[in-house]
Amino acid sequence: MENNKLDTDFHPNQTYRGASIWHQVSTVVALRREFGVNSVCEIGAGRGVTGAILKHLGFRYSISKSLPSQVKLEAENLQLLKESSEADIVCAFQVLEHNPLVQLQEIFEILGRLSSRFVVISLPSSQPYLIVSLELKFFSGYQARRRPRLSFRVRLPRVLIPRARGRFDTTVLVNKKRAASEPVPSSRHFWEVGERGASLKQITEKAASEGLSLIRSEIPHPNNQHVFFVFEKC
Repeated sequence: MENNKLDTDFHPNQTYRGASIWHQVSTVVALRREFGVNSVCEIGAGRGVTGAILKHLGFRYSISKSLPSQVKLEAENLQLLKESSEADIVCAFQVLEHNPLVQLQEIFEILGRLSSRFVVISLPSSQPYLIVSLELKFFSGYQARRRPRLSFRVRLPRVLIPRARGRFDTTVLVNKKRAASEPVPSSRHFWEVGERGASLKQITEKAASEGLSLIRSEIPHPNNQHVFFVFEKC
């Protein structure tokens, strides 16, 4: 029997992928518990694992149309949809970075139009930082699972981000006109959080300009490679 490619998400050396899927689902579930929303539209569903779990949990789940990446990579590229197709929650997990940074504000406008309540996205992070984590070991046995944990991040200067990937410039000058540049083939991403023009503040401001108010953003443990954003439609 051939190995299912989906199994790779749960190999021991791919813990961050399983953690990312868990956080995608738990973020949507938390919105249902708090606000009673129940319909989800996912942009660029990828392997479909998150969607399968959400459907199993009773969500009304749908997938938007998507196009192949502009650079013919495996990752899906967000189609700039013009029609309206509302759902309570619109999700885009590890999708937006496959589009040039200059398109981000237009993408937020589309996500806001497709959503009736919330927009949930996750983006890869290049922001260097140290994680300091402390556990108080006053318990044993079953109670050991409930140990108080203190964890915080110390951001490091952005100059420490490796620049060899060449993603900092998202446009190039062609015949005196600006054109979107393509990502470095080995990275598949046009940009990541923490790079020039894509700070947490700048991303939040672009979303706010399209009527999406930030509820929270976080880098979950142990998946410290992605930033999750939850926006509410104003």
